Amino acid sequence: MDKKLAFRLLMVPLLLYSFYLLGWPIEIIAVLGGLFVIIILLRGKIWRATEQTIEKYLPFTRSWPSWAQKLLLILIFFLIYAVLKQVIFFALGLVGIDLQEIIMSTYNTNQP
Repeated sequence: MDKKLAFRLLMVPLLLYSFYLLGWPIEIIAVLGGLFVIIILLRGKIWRATEQTIEKYLPFTRSWPSWAQKLLLILIFFLIYAVLKQVIFFALGLVGIDLQEIIMSTYNTNQP
């Protein structure tokens, strides 16, 4: 096994334990743990698929330096993350679950 992969996989329980210490619900921690492991294991495939999609729809980026292409990928990832987060929060809000309120109240009650 690759040392970097092993390190990433060992960091997941530490991160999840810190969420537990913050008082997050076990269900959310379990979902995040699964998501982290999936992202770590599929990291290369996701990165290549994203690069191929950008080259397909934005062919002018081929002439950019590699650092600019990576920066574009990171910015697109954060944009997709922000939009997806807002969609999920809105959908849960329609059902009557204010996830942001739950997270903030949990955070505020665990402050020293």
